[in-house]
Amino acid sequence: MAEKKYKDPDVFEEEYVRKNRTFPRKNAVLLTVCIIVQVLLVLFAVFYTPKPQDVINEYNITVSPCDDGSLDIEYSFVWTALDTEEKLTWVDIGMANKDFTIYLKSLSDTIMTAERYIDGDYVSTRIYFKRGYSGGATVRFSFTVNQRGLLHSGSDGYYYSFVPCWFNRTPVEKYTFLWEKEGISDANYARAEDKYLVWEGSMDMGTYVTMNVSYGKSAFSNPKINAYYPFDKGEVYNGLTEDKISV
Repeated sequence: MAEKKYKDPDVFEEEYVRKNRTFPRKNAVLLTVCIIVQVLLVLFAVFYTPKPQDVINEYNITVSPCDDGSLDIEYSFVWTALDTEEKLTWVDIGMANKDFTIYLKSLSDTIMTAERYIDGDYVSTRIYFKRGYSGGATVRFSFTVNQRGLLHSGSDGYYYSFVPCWFNRTPVEKYTFLWEKEGISDANYARAEDKYLVWEGSMDMGTYVTMNVSYGKSAFSNPKINAYYPFDKGEVYNGLTEDKISV
């Protein structure tokens, strides 16, 4: 009868512990992959910057006050559509309030039609182009409105605090805002020309310009005074930050 051999209990225990302490290689590889993926996601979230679909190369307005205190405002744009997938066929140009009229005869030849667009507190002139633009194509367009409801009464006369349309998702490379300077007693303009006061610069997404202009008491023959409501900054934001990836 063959003799059974038994391992030394101490030797058996050492081998058992050594085998069970061996690092699981499959788990190590999986853990390493997870760490690398997480690091890449963090780096992508930090350095990824969403691109705008459009860029406004030139944004110009010319403001001409009327005898009743309303404003004839000519808007002019050079607008480049960057998106290669969806064509730019219309744009919204925000208005100060609902009390405005579009001069349809003022539409440039690139515009098919323009209409008042109102959605709750959002008010704009909606411009429809005669054709679509994409992939870096540029459209030039202009139109004029008569904007009412912006003349306010002050202790020394009248004043305006006008914020032209701003863009939360589209950068403006250059803006030039002109206001006929005849009769103005004070304003926060950047410089003056022969007939106009000038505001100029560039506008990042979600930035705006306030044009503060004052007149004496005899400036208007038939002024229609309106209550002053402070500008609501809550509607101004950089829309592309919403497209940033968070981890």
